[in-house]
Amino acid sequence: MTVGPAVAFVRYDETGAVTEWGRMALGVIERQRQGGARIIAGGGGPDFYVDLETRETRPKQDNPARLDGMTLRDVPVPATVMIGRTSYAVTDPVVELEFPLPGTYAIEVRSVRHLAKTFTVQIFEVTA
Repeated sequence: MTVGPAVAFVRYDETGAVTEWGRMALGVIERQRQGGARIIAGGGGPDFYVDLETRETRPKQDNPARLDGMTLRDVPVPATVMIGRTSYAVTDPVVELEFPLPGTYAIEVRSVRHLAKTFTVQIFEVTA
């Protein structure tokens, strides 16, 4: 049985985040899709997402988040804010940051439709 030439594909999760990409026979992609797999023919990679309404890959946009003192503003919703290895689900475009100890902290804002954006905060003294 012939399944056709290899074409670009992406797999994605329930949010539209691309989880795998590569090349595969179009017939195999179609069989997996009919079997319920979240897979489509089309190019993509870590800087793409799948629009769940159109089932098309789209490039991620620049992340609008910005750091204003100890406040993240314009955070895309929903998003995940990573501080070190700890992740926080964010459902508000404004996030107040607090840190228990002095030090340098890397803060990454992740969103399905936006490129990741990283900020660095340096805490010299904690006031309680």
